Amino acid sequence: MTDEAIGKEEMVSRQKAARWRARYLQKGLAGLLKDKAGRGRPAKIKAEQKAEVVRRTLEETPEMATQWSTRRMGRECGMAASTVALIWQARGLKPHLARGFKLSKGKRFVGKLEDVVGLYLNAPEHALVLSCDEKSNFI
Repeated sequence: MTDEAIGKEEMVSRQKAARWRARYLQKGLAGLLKDKAGRGRPAKIKAEQKAEVVRRTLEETPEMATQWSTRRMGRECGMAASTVALIWQARGLKPHLARGFKLSKGKRFVGKLEDVVGLYLNAPEHALVLSCDEKSNFI
């Protein structure tokens, strides 16, 4: 097959198919099984720096904000916002989608909670259980 035909079949460029062919001719099948060492730009961000971004994302909130942004985390950790975004993406972190649960400070809250959960877990036969969620800041 030609380099162009290999490229089309494997959905890569003709040039990449030519490099594959050259590696195969030089080293046989072993040349195709493992990428050549040292290819691509070396990583500048150390594992410790990545771990620090993850730790701060999960354990801290920025001053005067509810969650981290990539720009702010980047400034705080001394790296580009795009690097922070890649770290978050690789670990499935989405601080902007973090949800919290606030418990009521009302004196009768525990009793009401037990009543509601009890209905869901042990509803009377043929009962219809409805729930209404109050949104106090909804206009």
